[in-house]
Amino acid sequence: MGSPIKNREEVMTEESDDTGAITERELLDNALNKGIKHIWIEKSADGRFILKVKLTWKTGEYYLRENRHDRYKGWKSVDRLISHFEGKHVIPASIEIKNLH
Repeated sequence: MGSPIKNREEVMTEESDDTGAITERELLDNALNKGIKHIWIEKSADGRFILKVKLTWKTGEYYLRENRHDRYKGWKSVDRLISHFEGKHVIPASIEIKNLH
């Protein structure tokens, strides 16, 4: 699904129907309003784990981006990613992990 993000500094300027960015606030709002169709974790080329989603009301897939920068938000381990969202009702009981290089 989609091409992997090459590195942390790569700016995703193409807000097309295929790939886009979503802030953590938007992710939480969509989770609370049952707007997430599918959620998964991918490992980027630089070894960081990123969160990607498909929304029920919009086409394409979206990566979680940093609030202050237009780059993806990445974690060094899946444990840290899951811990970040613990108690926020975003991560389902089972989650798919893709593109492990």
